[in-house]
Amino acid sequence: MANDGLEAAMRFLTVVEETFALLGKRPFAGARSEHLPSSGLVTRFVPVAGFEKHLIFYRPLADGIDVLRLVHVARGLRLL
Repeated sequence: MANDGLEAAMRFLTVVEETFALLGKRPFAGARSEHLPSSGLVTRFVPVAGFEKHLIFYRPLADGIDVLRLVHVARGLRLL
């Protein structure tokens, strides 16, 4: 049982890193979000593939992305 948790955690980490790399190449791939308005930045988000309840919020940059947050939807986010 403990190995299942470790394997899932490693899978999650791998998918998150792959998503970061993909977004670095295609920073406008995610949906636009106004969910972090206090930041004063245009933000975007994507779900983590296979872990869709986890969302990556980021800001597109000229040479990649700036990851702002990785959030579980149980936090009560309302996506705009």
